[in-house]
Amino acid sequence: MNYAAVKRFKSISASAAALLFLLSGMTLSLSAAGDEVLTFEDMMRFRQIEDAVISEDGEIVAFTARPDRGNPEVIVCRGEEGCFLKRTPGSRPVISSDSRWVAAEKEVDLVLSEKKKDAKPPLRKGMLLLDIEEGSWQEIENIRDFTFSDDGMWLAYQKFPDEEKNEDEKKGGERRGRKEEK
Repeated sequence: MNYAAVKRFKSISASAAALLFLLSGMTLSLSAAGDEVLTFEDMMRFRQIEDAVISEDGEIVAFTARPDRGNPEVIVCRGEEGCFLKRTPGSRPVISSDSRWVAAEKEVDLVLSEKKKDAKPPLRKGMLLLDIEEGSWQEIENIRDFTFSDDGMWLAYQKFPDEEKNEDEKKGGERRGRKEEK
């Protein structure tokens, strides 16, 4: 089996596992609901599962729960402990191959992005880093992209260019290019 097929199978398996987990929870809550009527507000609280991933050892599942309106949440589940680690606003989780770390995209808060649409410098996404053993999250700002090494020992990330530095360089370059007359 080639690498692409294995990766696709893992992706499908992760989505199926996350869906089964949520459906089992929905079944329990529906059976407990009894005669309650499903309202529009209830439906607006539904969230779509995206970016589901399973760790190589099969112990950890991570996914994005994205509401129709509002901020998405990264949810990390482990074995019998269930879904115990959540972080908002986050998306696109990636699990290291040694199952020790989860990195995810830290999205810009929806309300803040609406208020500061024309901000200079623009609002930027970041990275969330979860130490699974400790259960602690770290936030790193201005991260464009990230990936773990194949052995899970390294995390590489790319930062956005520094806007202020670029502006200073542009100004400095213009001054150096001019001849001053005396």
